[in-house]
Amino acid sequence: MVRPDHTDGDHMTFDSDSHPLPWHREWAGLLKNDPVAAGFIMLAFLMPFIGFVSSRAVSVLLPLFTILMAGAYLARTKDFAAFKSNAWFFIAVLLALVAITGFWAFDPGMAAERFGKIFFFTSLGLILFQLAGMSGNNDALARKVLIAGTIIAIALYTWAVVTEGGLYTLLSPESEWAAQFNAANKPANALVLLTGAIFIAAAAQGKTLGAWMLIAALFIVMFFSPSQSSLAGMAVWIAAYGIARGAPGFARQLTSLGGAALILAMPFLFAGLFALNPDRSLDWQAASLGARLDVYYAVGLQILQAPFLGHGIEAARFISDWPIEIIHMREGTFHHTHNGFLQLWLEFGVLGGALGAAGWFFFTRHVAHWSAALQPALIASLAAFFFVFSVTYGAWQSWWLSGIAVAAALTRFVAHGAERDMA
Repeated sequence: MVRPDHTDGDHMTFDSDSHPLPWHREWAGLLKNDPVAAGFIMLAFLMPFIGFVSSRAVSVLLPLFTILMAGAYLARTKDFAAFKSNAWFFIAVLLALVAITGFWAFDPGMAAERFGKIFFFTSLGLILFQLAGMSGNNDALARKVLIAGTIIAIALYTWAVVTEGGLYTLLSPESEWAAQFNAANKPANALVLLTGAIFIAAAAQGKTLGAWMLIAALFIVMFFSPSQSSLAGMAVWIAAYGIARGAPGFARQLTSLGGAALILAMPFLFAGLFALNPDRSLDWQAASLGARLDVYYAVGLQILQAPFLGHGIEAARFISDWPIEIIHMREGTFHHTHNGFLQLWLEFGVLGGALGAAGWFFFTRHVAHWSAALQPALIASLAAFFFVFSVTYGAWQSWWLSGIAVAAALTRFVAHGAERDMA
């Protein structure tokens, strides 16, 4: 442990030869001199496991920490220019689409509510991501607490698998079975989004073997859990990491250009697949494959009925006359597309698909700016996110928006420090 020696501009520097301070005084100094790093350290500890306590608790992390951290940063620096970004343009276009399509949305009241939610979470998410590049020299502690939080998450996840409920069921014994299932499924997928940050955190401590042991432990517990999307997402992460290690240039192009092209082609792809398999004989119950293909076929064909204007925000909740009969789902209907990119297409038409593709391309191409040592883990994280976003959850769920933003910001924060320390 080291004590604060002096401050350099806005950030604290340390003298490793000085006498250690008690932990509470060191923490107080960190809160005072680098509140952004202090906030990310707390986020790094909480994010891996907080969802196993309450699956929706993740939705609180983004607004709570971003408001406190941004407020502390601006109070000290008055540097509003630090939050300038071209990404604000994408948020503005998204909000414009929500507002415009709200005029023909099925429920104008819900459209207005979703406008506020999307503005709130996407704006705070971008601010948190920007804050991840503004901290001082305290990234090493964040890496350590992220590893500690991950170990707690693995323990809680294992408990949930063994007891078919875990801590959430213990705290909420009256909850329905579906809620108990999602109590493990949701935080498991949040862990998939954090996998790159977890791997980098352990590897940057000089423990590459330990990093792979954490990945293996996550994969094993997911293998025995009912969360098939998280298991598949982890498998995608491992496969993408291997490809990126062997062919980094190809992996970068496949991620950026290939991902953008797939977003643009997605409704046509599923409409074409339905034409090849109109009787829908493919039904793999173990992974709900038939049910998901039912949804994707129906949504893809519905998109092609209004490809330019879209059907308005949250259209899937209200459409009942889909172009095909839903045969592999017991309810015969669904409330969201189980594919975030298809949801953009369904709700906003071609402009939504183009916005998703452009945003994906311009965000992912920045991977090339990171060191070669970090790129495989970052590419793998993007691939895993793309997969999970494409097979599960509604795009506008609060906990999901918050989890994506916090995971992206933590990954940037951990990678930024690891790159500097490994240079």
